Amino acid sequence: MGDKPFSEVYPNLYRIARIKGDTVANVLWTAPLNVSFRRDLAKDNISSWYELVSKIVLVNLTNGNDVFRWNLNKNDKFTVRSMYRFMIWQGLLPEKKPLS
Repeated sequence: MGDKPFSEVYPNLYRIARIKGDTVANVLWTAPLNVSFRRDLAKDNISSWYELVSKIVLVNLTNGNDVFRWNLNKNDKFTVRSMYRFMIWQGLLPEKKPLS
């Protein structure tokens, strides 16, 4: 949900989750949610958990094929050019100057 994985949005919950590689589909498969933590949720963690549950409880998963989307290109398709431009923009590569 959104541009970041839950492990980045809720790092404290991720740290204490028993199964770190679990999928959202596996967690949502049962009621109550199929997730367990290495210790009890308290204070900020319980608030984060309620916030996370409120986001995913209304999600309706369907069986289907995953689709790869490349957000660095308008048509969502990967191109070397889009990756190259992104790396220049991030300062990872020097900008190529045209020959005079």
